Amino acid sequence: MAAMATWILIILVVSIISAVIYMTVKYIKYKNHINKVLNGVEDTSKRISSPGESVMAVLIFLLILWNAINLTQISFMQNTINGLNSKIDELKRDTSIYMDDISTKLDDISSPIYDAELIVGDFNRDSLTVNLFFKVKLREFTDSTTLSLTFGTHDIELKKDGDCYTGTLEVGLFEECYDIPVVSIKNGEVTTLAEVHAFWCGPFWVDVLPNTAISRAPYEVKDKNGKLSFDSEIWLTKDSWNDGVNVTHVYFTKELNGVETSREEISPDELNDTKVIKLKESYDLKDGDVLSFYVITENDLGYSVKRLIWEYGNTNESIGHTVYDADGNVVFSD
Repeated sequence: MAAMATWILIILVVSIISAVIYMTVKYIKYKNHINKVLNGVEDTSKRISSPGESVMAVLIFLLILWNAINLTQISFMQNTINGLNSKIDELKRDTSIYMDDISTKLDDISSPIYDAELIVGDFNRDSLTVNLFFKVKLREFTDSTTLSLTFGTHDIELKKDGDCYTGTLEVGLFEECYDIPVVSIKNGEVTTLAEVHAFWCGPFWVDVLPNTAISRAPYEVKDKNGKLSFDSEIWLTKDSWNDGVNVTHVYFTKELNGVETSREEISPDELNDTKVIKLKESYDLKDGDVLSFYVITENDLGYSVKRLIWEYGNTNESIGHTVYDADGNVVFSD
């Protein structure tokens, strides 16, 4: 800001000095012209602008220059204000994150739970269930302290194992715990309840069923009055490919208003590295049309995981994942 003010001052001083020199020169020329006319040296028909006209021209020039400088200052100030507003918004976000982090740490400090862990264990192909292993450490406990865990609709007794309490639970593949798990700590007649935010609450199929990750969605899309033009790429890679469940087919599909318009099969081996799909095409869409790109991963359990890559025209909340069984029934969506 100081550098800009210095430059503006220099421009003004140089402009004023130039204007003074210009008016002085014009005045001398005008005076010489008058003297020559009076002495009959020059013809009276030859006209030279008067000092008043020259002053007016110089004033107009300085006024235009002053307005240009003011507009430059206003633009600079606006950019500065926008930059400050952006930094303020960023500071607000950072402050909010820090406050949430401090609040979480204070809650952790005040909680009777010192540490908690949930491990997703083996998958049972026959029963389509997953074993969960829970471990809880307390800040203070005695030999008579007992613990139980409420996890969704399940109540589990946690048994003392050294300096921690452990327990196991078998849950369905598509089961979720919608409420925050709660540990009940009983010391004699006193019972304390504590929420456990560290536990993963599902859905647990994401740890079992193979899926395909999108590492790049279409990034160069031109939209003009519903005319979409793509000159872009989609990058696909493996995501959560379980050794116990085999991938049978992978497809890249396109849908218009929920109707599949094309399907391209991708060899699962191609996803060992990044699979690049080039998009160079155009779509002429009408009002209300919805264009969607998906990747579908099928496995030997008979399930298909359909994952949204990119969507245009949907005014409702998009569904990121849909899982179908072998009969085409939806067993999960989010």
